[in-house]
Amino acid sequence: MPGALLAALRVALVALLLFVPVTGLVLSGYQLELHWQRPLWLAGAVFVGHLLLAPLWGRFQSAAAAVAHHQRGASTTQPGSRRFWIGLALLIAL
Repeated sequence: MPGALLAALRVALVALLLFVPVTGLVLSGYQLELHWQRPLWLAGAVFVGHLLLAPLWGRFQSAAAAVAHHQRGASTTQPGSRRFWIGLALLIAL
């Protein structure tokens, strides 16, 4: 648990560093005002979200690793298949 808490704290610190210039600096005329409430709330939400989702992500990674361990070789789709064209359309849309 302490490892997860430290990881969530690091993620919240990075989020705070990103949110302060984006949401905390307010232009009032020709003056910049620093508002700390919004970035702190957003960083707190990131902290709580990371704490709640980290166990689920760990379970997902272990399940994906187990599946990858049992698969042999790479699976690809043929250029004529419908799945290929859907993937290509999604890639172009992004």
